[in-house]
Amino acid sequence: MIVGLALVIGAFVGLKIVRHVWRRRYLTKKYGPHEAAQIMAREVWQGMTAEQLTESLGRPSDIGREIIRARSKETWKYGQTGKNRFRNRIYLEDGIVIGWRVYTFDSASKGKAHIQFLSPDSAEGKTIQNVLQKFKIADELYRYKPADVVKIVRDATSKPFSMADHTRAWQKHKARPLKGSKAPEKTNRGYCIYHAAHKDYTYNDEWIALLVGALGGEIVIDASPQPG
Repeated sequence: MIVGLALVIGAFVGLKIVRHVWRRRYLTKKYGPHEAAQIMAREVWQGMTAEQLTESLGRPSDIGREIIRARSKETWKYGQTGKNRFRNRIYLEDGIVIGWRVYTFDSASKGKAHIQFLSPDSAEGKTIQNVLQKFKIADELYRYKPADVVKIVRDATSKPFSMADHTRAWQKHKARPLKGSKAPEKTNRGYCIYHAAHKDYTYNDEWIALLVGALGGEIVIDASPQPG
């Protein structure tokens, strides 16, 4: 029992790590390494308490880390060496993260640092917040992988519906480009979106409703798809 639970927890953590890596790669490709670092920083740190920050990063009193206190404000300094070097400063007020400064070093620039302080109320901070909100919306609205769609349609109609049937359906309704397209992101967003990070497509409730209706079924979607 304990071993099984440990395996489940390990698999869950592993999936989170893989998703984090792919997300960083996608953001870097789309916005560049500096902007990607800012977006990831905001997603992780904004609104954290000092205790949560300690759990996330470790104690700044460790080697290469320090806390600078001034009244109710604190500045936490962190650093990392290696291929992807960075130096971070995280600003807290009354024990809550209110901003940060991320220094990233690109080997191509021979050590020149990108430096920026972001406040959540600044124009750029709000831009990053909007980007993150779009990711959240995409994940919530287009949450079905093809295998999820096939299973839901089959269960809702009690009729045979295979992955090949699904392929013919998206081709018929032009929900997404054909495989090998030079513009895979040009989908019919009424039904489908493309994820550049892992090069696949996910679908929404409207797409499932269309397929179920075409097969003469009725459906109320009230459950999240299974991961996979």
